[in-house]
Amino acid sequence: MKVIHIVIVAFLSFLLFSCSDDDNDSLDFSGSALEQTKWTGTLDQSYMSNGVQQNDTYLIGVIFYTGTEGKTSVTLKPNPNYSYDSDFTFSIKGKSLIITNGGKLEGYWLLVESNHKKMVLEQGTDGDASSKKVLTLNRLY
Repeated sequence: MKVIHIVIVAFLSFLLFSCSDDDNDSLDFSGSALEQTKWTGTLDQSYMSNGVQQNDTYLIGVIFYTGTEGKTSVTLKPNPNYSYDSDFTFSIKGKSLIITNGGKLEGYWLLVESNHKKMVLEQGTDGDASSKKVLTLNRLY
């Protein structure tokens, strides 16, 4: 009977201490946490033009050099001739990322989904005839 108890205790100890911290997969959404990280992804933009719904997709690259400065590269997905790089400044207030001088990324972004490998941010009100942008970024390093 003691052997069974020892085996059970050893098994439970193994389970308890071998569990990793992967369940806590959240992103620390702060300038210092984004500092010196590189992200890639897409920007999906929908808007009304002359009464017709338009949708554009851009390939995005972002690097956060410091806790307040970064650089982005933007390429229109079906037209690689539309491409540019832009230095920007940013700040974070709660769940809002505020980008200045960021071209297509300019403005206030609301963090709607995140973990340490992915961020999804939105811009727009979702109202009738409104413009909406969804920025999905995956962390490279």
